Amino acid sequence: YYVLDRPEPYDWFFSMDHMEPLIRAFIDPSEEILMVGCGNAPFSGQMRDIGYTRQINIDNCPGVVEQQKVREPDMVWDLGDLREMEYETGRFDVVFHKGLLDNLQCYLEAEEVCAAGLKDMYRVLKPGGKFLLLSCHSPEELGVIMENSGCDWITQVYRLRNPRFPAVRIPA
Repeated sequence: YYVLDRPEPYDWFFSMDHMEPLIRAFIDPSEEILMVGCGNAPFSGQMRDIGYTRQINIDNCPGVVEQQKVREPDMVWDLGDLREMEYETGRFDVVFHKGLLDNLQCYLEAEEVCAAGLKDMYRVLKPGGKFLLLSCHSPEELGVIMENSGCDWITQVYRLRNPRFPAVRIPA
């Protein structure tokens, strides 16, 4: 659907303008980053433009990966399944996940898919590495999903308001 409906870069989630302070607070430009579920968003290129040049991007959609290779030929774009990535164990300083679990929740057998994906993301993360997960799900829902992965996550929760969407107001 990305390839046919949106041949241009598309980012349904947070923009770089909103995310840059968070990224700078948690990621050092020298760290190697794995961007999982990169889609055809311009986000990875924007991260490179602000100094994060050590990144590998992976998505399971061949059309999206090809689009990104044409759009940003100086970057690494891999085709693969996040449940069985071909990267070495403990390779990455940072695994960055921007809305992927939200997408995976739409899969058949979503719990198993999420658990397997999280388990492999944990595997490729260096001991003491950082896993940045941005999601529209509540911290409670994410806690259950992460617990189901069977990994020993140490978590901190930060709530961000997406400026693209107005605050929800419930009438009295």
